[in-house]
Amino acid sequence: MNTTQDKINAVRGAVVKRPPFCSGVVNLDDNSSKLFYERQDKTAGLLSLTSATTAQLEALNHACLPATFEFDGRGVSSGPYIKGRRKLGVDHFATKIDLHALDIVKMVRKELLEGPNQNRLSEAELYELNLYDTGSFFKAHKDTPRSENVLVAKV
Repeated sequence: MNTTQDKINAVRGAVVKRPPFCSGVVNLDDNSSKLFYERQDKTAGLLSLTSATTAQLEALNHACLPATFEFDGRGVSSGPYIKGRRKLGVDHFATKIDLHALDIVKMVRKELLEGPNQNRLSEAELYELNLYDTGSFFKAHKDTPRSENVLVAKV
């Protein structure tokens, strides 16, 4: 018979000894760090993520809409889990950052996938641009996969 401690030990044995995320820094030049975006008046905006001025960042912030997330069946944009996040949908911005040329996809796959999935074909695609101003936050959470092609790890 399995005791509670046996079950706890089984779960501990199944959990990898590293966090389920990765982080890092990539150096970008001015050309590859260009961000094109659509303003509220439908004109185009442009800035370099490596050398943007305060005025350019304020213009980008003004182009964004308040971001919401689903909580208790309704869209919430402020509260104990989120404050001040703004967003642009993928149809309203473009960037010259090439995740494959920078080996970002390769590095993420190496850090997050293992076993039979370690060589799985991985793709990266733009979804939305999120902006956080001073004092803004979005507490830790688990996103809902938006495609059947998303790999979801199960423990």
